[in-house]
Amino acid sequence: MASTLIDGRHWEATITLQNGSMLSTSAPQHVTFDIAYHPNTSVGHAEISFYGFDRDTVYAIIEQGSRIEFSAGYRDEFERIFYGVIRNVHHIRSGVDNYIRVFATSVSQDAQQAILSKTWGPGTPYLSMLHDAIDAMNGTLNLIPRDATYWRDRLGYAETSGFTFADYAIRLAQDLATRSQSRLYSYSADGQLQNSGIYSQFYLCAPGYAATNDVHIITPETGMEGSLTYIPQGVIVATRLNSAMHPCDRFRVESQYYAASAGNPYEDNQRMLTANAAGEYYAETITHRGMFDGDVWTTSIVGRTPYA
Repeated sequence: MASTLIDGRHWEATITLQNGSMLSTSAPQHVTFDIAYHPNTSVGHAEISFYGFDRDTVYAIIEQGSRIEFSAGYRDEFERIFYGVIRNVHHIRSGVDNYIRVFATSVSQDAQQAILSKTWGPGTPYLSMLHDAIDAMNGTLNLIPRDATYWRDRLGYAETSGFTFADYAIRLAQDLATRSQSRLYSYSADGQLQNSGIYSQFYLCAPGYAATNDVHIITPETGMEGSLTYIPQGVIVATRLNSAMHPCDRFRVESQYYAASAGNPYEDNQRMLTANAAGEYYAETITHRGMFDGDVWTTSIVGRTPYA
């Protein structure tokens, strides 16, 4: 196992070609990655660069690359952080470097461009319309919380004149999430890999709810990088790459900082001024970044208070 690690870090990738064959690669081959999940787009985005492929492999990926599964982490924390559809591949030559950069999304281009044209009668639950939008994209909808009655009441019902929509299905899904002050994401968690066909897992999250009862603990001892940045109704925090962190997950930050005093610059006095920065938040935006040399692989999280 040691030979597949880069400073204790490990990654694996599987690229599926249009003909069904698969190309697998892993550390210690060099890689860089930038993977983001943001509620405003509802679509996960990945930019992954691979170094050291031979010519035949490069052109096979450029001409036939279809899907990509990417996992990264450390020996004790290693899971998939992206699964999606390859949108574009660039072959880059820069000095002695020769590499490919893969651009992928968690929702296929066909799904993002799927048109939904339909009229619903008066009193139709908007939840039903949301299911129709997700179905139009060949996706599956996961509700957080799972209570359908809760979501029917939160989303509401069509007025007496009914409701007509004719546009991209993803826009209807995003609009319904926004009107209910909820957040819509698309990602494939570890254990959810689809082996036949290409369809997306969508998650609709209500403020104050999480997919599981687990709470990620972020402290300097567990890999917290730097200090907290406070934003309205939340925080931004960076930590050592956490491949188990997904949108809507709960996390708790436990940190300490020292408030310096010019009048008492001695260490003992400073410790008396130690302040605590702690709180529980829900992951709204997640970005995983890593390079094969230099920086620590990190997960940057925008967290919101339960009812933000």
